[in-house]
Amino acid sequence: MSSSHIVEVVPVNLEPHPNADSLSIVKVFNYTVIVKTDDWKGKVKGAYIPPDSIVPDKEEFAFLGSKKRIKAKRLRGVMSQGLLWPIDDNYRFGEDVAEVLGITHYEPPEPNVSTHGACYSEEEFCALGVPVYDIETWYRYDVFEKGEPVYITEKLHGSNGKFFYSSKDGRIFVGSRRQWKKEDKTNLWWKVFYENLWIEETCRKYPDFVFYGEVYGCVQDLKYDHKDGKVSIRFFDILDPNGNWVDAIEFYKQIGRWFGESETNPKMERVVPIIYHGPYNKEVVKPLISGPSQIANHLAEGIVIRPEKERWCRDIGRVNLKAVSPDYLERSK
Repeated sequence: MSSSHIVEVVPVNLEPHPNADSLSIVKVFNYTVIVKTDDWKGKVKGAYIPPDSIVPDKEEFAFLGSKKRIKAKRLRGVMSQGLLWPIDDNYRFGEDVAEVLGITHYEPPEPNVSTHGACYSEEEFCALGVPVYDIETWYRYDVFEKGEPVYITEKLHGSNGKFFYSSKDGRIFVGSRRQWKKEDKTNLWWKVFYENLWIEETCRKYPDFVFYGEVYGCVQDLKYDHKDGKVSIRFFDILDPNGNWVDAIEFYKQIGRWFGESETNPKMERVVPIIYHGPYNKEVVKPLISGPSQIANHLAEGIVIRPEKERWCRDIGRVNLKAVSPDYLERSK
C-alpha cells in the first residue's frame, strides 16, 4: 500500500495564461503547470515532475538554485503544480523517466523517531502483514465514478501512527508509519498513547484490529493551535484481523462504537474531520482541496477521498486518494 512516485511522459497542449502572454498553461491529469510559451511551441510531449520531487544537483537544474525540492508556486495569479521538463520524442507517453532524469521523491523525516534504539526489527513484525500506510494522489488517479457515494475528510499535517492489541501476545503494540516502537514514554507515538487512555480501551475492545491515526499538534510546522509540546491524535482507518479495510461508511457511521460514547453522541474529535459525504463529482472536490482547517486557525494540508464501500481498481489497487492543497505546498516552510 505505498504510493508510487513517477516522472511520467505526458502530452503537452498549451492553453493561454489569463494574465501573461509569455506564459501558457498545461493540464496534466488534474494538475496545472505553467510554462514559458516560447519554450514549448511545437512540442507534443514532456516529462511531468510532480511537487515534492527532488531533482539532482546537475547543471540543467541549476536555475533552481540550492532548492532542489519541487513545490507548487503561483505564477501571475495561477497556481503551477510541479515542473514540465523537455524529453526526447523517443520516450513513450506514460513512460516513467524518474530514474533517467535522476529524480527522487521527497520523504519528510519522522519527528521524534529516536527511541534510544528501541525499535522492533522488520523481521520481528513481518508475519503480521501490517502495511505501511500511504495512498495515491487524486491529481493523477481520479478513479471515482460520478455519483459514487464518497467521504471527503481533512488530511491532517502530522505524523502517521498505528496501534493494536495482539491477542497472541496479550499486549499493545504502537508504531510510526514505517516502524514499530518499543515502549518509551518519550517517544511521540507512545506519548500520545499514554495521554489518551481511550486508545488502549479501543484496541483491547477490538483485538487484532489495527487502528491508523494522525498524531498532530507540536509535530510539524502546522501546530493546530497546540503549544508547549502538546500533541493529539485523530484516527482515519482500520484494518481488520483478516487484512481487510473497514468500509468508510462503517468507520464513520459507527464512530461511537469504535471510539467511545454512543452512536447518537459519538466522539467526533477522535477521528479526522468529515468535510463532505455524498455523491462524487469532480466539481465538488476541487473547491474543497484548498481551504482552512476544520480544527485550527490555519490552512489545511488537503483532503482524502474514500468510497463508502471498499473497492479496488487495476491502476492503483485500493481506491483511497489524497489531494494536497497547492496553498499548503506553496507555504514558505
